[in-house]
Amino acid sequence: GTGVTIGDGRVTCSTLHGSGANITGISTSATSDFVKLQAATGTSAVANLTFDTLDVTTYRIFKFVFSGYPVTDGAELNFRFRASSADKTANAYNWGNLGVTGAGSVYDNASEETKANICYNAGNNNYEGWRFEATIVPHVSGDPDYQNNFAFSSCARYTSSNSFRGEDFWIKYHQSDTTDGFKIYPSSGNIAAYSYTLYGLKR
Repeated sequence: GTGVTIGDGRVTCSTLHGSGANITGISTSATSDFVKLQAATGTSAVANLTFDTLDVTTYRIFKFVFSGYPVTDGAELNFRFRASSADKTANAYNWGNLGVTGAGSVYDNASEETKANICYNAGNNNYEGWRFEATIVPHVSGDPDYQNNFAFSSCARYTSSNSFRGEDFWIKYHQSDTTDGFKIYPSSGNIAAYSYTLYGLKR
């Protein structure tokens, strides 16, 4: 019919109509490299959110989308890489950030510590808190050292005085250690409530 070509082992058509519920044998490889791995929402306080034994052989990069607020007013949110279900705690986390206030003022910070900031201080009302998306790249055996153990986050938060802040963080764990997980945790107290989704991007 009009708009249909059969030849060279293929059927080509300009428009499809009706239900595709019974179509089989179509590869999804073009869209399956970005995979949702897990998601959770919690309304009971937790000390941290920890992700261990991630499939770093299949996935090169992890995307983490988070929102939540602290029990302790003004707590910051910290980050560490993990390996074999243990934190990496060398004094080798180089991190920096650049942010802007709701009034348009710019601020910046940087440090080398045993952990990295991934989002700054937030208020403990449920309309305050932290919201961020992070890109996390562990170091796997066989990877060159120049591409190891780094992360980035973009954060939107409200302070304990309900003032808006928008900021970016850059994180590098300056060690060649292999890693297979990460942890986020507040600088004091617990995470009061949270919602997150973790994605993997295939190698």
